[in-house]
Amino acid sequence: MQATATKKLSVLDAIAYLSEKTGIPKVTPATIRRWMTEGCIRSSTTLKSEAFNGRFFTTAEWLDEFIEACTGKPTEETLAAIAVEKQKTLQKVQRECGIQKPGRRRKK
Repeated sequence: MQATATKKLSVLDAIAYLSEKTGIPKVTPATIRRWMTEGCIRSSTTLKSEAFNGRFFTTAEWLDEFIEACTGKPTEETLAAIAVEKQKTLQKVQRECGIQKPGRRRKK
């Protein structure tokens, strides 16, 4: 039998993994560490991790399991839904504040 080595992800690598896989803005390092120590609000599940030389590591598989346990949906579905909800909220705020197109002001 061969043991398969699963690549360990640092907190920053975990952020990049979630961002790359889902296309949503970055999750903060504090959020990843909170998931490792306290878990998510909706369940008592914590993100599996290992500490080595004072740094925390997780795996892509553990991240996917954690997101699914907290939401009941696969990672891609959940994080894509969050991105859509954020976009809707942003558009609502822009309408309420009278912002037509965010960005730099044009010179007159």
